[in-house]
Amino acid sequence: MKKFNLPFDIGQDYEIWEFDLEVMNVERIPNYDSYLYLEEVKIFLNHYSDKAELIFYWDRLEAVILTFFHIEMKTIEEIKSILKYKYHFPIYELHTNYEVYEYHAGELQLFLILKKPNTLVIIYGNSNCLEEIKSSILEEISH
Repeated sequence: MKKFNLPFDIGQDYEIWEFDLEVMNVERIPNYDSYLYLEEVKIFLNHYSDKAELIFYWDRLEAVILTFFHIEMKTIEEIKSILKYKYHFPIYELHTNYEVYEYHAGELQLFLILKKPNTLVIIYGNSNCLEEIKSSILEEISH
């Protein structure tokens, strides 16, 4: 993604983080492995996430899910503003319980999912697998 300092670089090898990961019982995509990142949570656009999930295919990082619980609306608007500035016009969907914003930068894709009132989920990674991950997250949110 254009000049973003992403907390985890897509395409890197599993062995970089293997001692900082815990296997999750969730299989968001068949044949992909999901791990919870156990170390100090990484920063995304100057904000600390509460939870980070890394998704690998074979031993290659394909996607990252960052979750922010109890996030202030002011912070959400700041993140949306930065993303809009970098990527101009996002594609968005408004639903009763959540909003979805979609941004593209080459092969990378980023989803910002706002679960009302104050949970934010950021998904970014290889665009080949993100639609399935987004669907999995939205299914969780809907229940």
